[in-house]
Amino acid sequence: MLVRRHGPLIRMYVMRILGAKSEVDDVVQETFITAWAKLPNLERTLLWSGHGVGAAYSWGQPA
Repeated sequence: MLVRRHGPLIRMYVMRILGAKSEVDDVVQETFITAWAKLPNLERTLLWSGHGVGAAYSWGQPA
């Protein structure tokens, strides 16, 4: 449900940060893995959008 609902937004955001790089899929996947691990700490699904975008930004930054 999270991927279906928020996946397109996260993917667009990551593509905006990285461009058309091949790492986009990896960053999106890692974002959802991180979100899944932290899901018990989130009070409402609506709060996830902000967290997901923040996580995607963190993962999308160059090392």
